[in-house]
Amino acid sequence: MHEDTWTRSKQKLYLKLGHAHLVFFQKVSFMLFKKHKRKYALTIYSTNKFLLSNFIYILRRFRPPNIYTGNGVLFLKEKIKFKPRKK
Repeated sequence: MHEDTWTRSKQKLYLKLGHAHLVFFQKVSFMLFKKHKRKYALTIYSTNKFLLSNFIYILRRFRPPNIYTGNGVLFLKEKIKFKPRKK
């Protein structure tokens, strides 16, 4: 199947978010997706800040940040308060 965490075709953006299946979104004309050298980094550019933030919060619903490990969809400079594990 897909080896990267995300791929894009002409009409859809496919993401591996830790589920058994790929999550896909329809291509949006006002957004630009840029892949980094790191496998898990993706930058999304848009001309409309409101629609960009809505899109990112939709992504976060599929993989919210984990408070124990820090995994999940995060903003660039977002900080998470980690909870200590029980012994």
